[in-house]
Amino acid sequence: MKIGLIGVVALALLASAGCGGGQSAADKAKADLVAANQRVDRDDYVPARRAWGAKYSAELLDIVDWCLRLDHLERPQSVLALQKTVSAQEAGLNRLLALKD
Repeated sequence: MKIGLIGVVALALLASAGCGGGQSAADKAKADLVAANQRVDRDDYVPARRAWGAKYSAELLDIVDWCLRLDHLERPQSVLALQKTVSAQEAGLNRLLALKD
């Protein structure tokens, strides 16, 4: 099912974003702070839905945009929070599909 794949991809995105790639926690935090400050000064981020809307599902792209929001408090605060949202979307889609039958 399409939503299941979205969940897997979104969880992989969140998990990979948390990986330090061999950096110490302090070095990673410093690099993240610099990157975030640079983006605040000049945010040229193009929303994933606009950039890849013709190629990927809107649900997947909304999750990518959510995970990349500039304000860290507007992003999912944990993989569990993201998983719950994806599960709720999947349940809603399953209800809609059941109504069509």
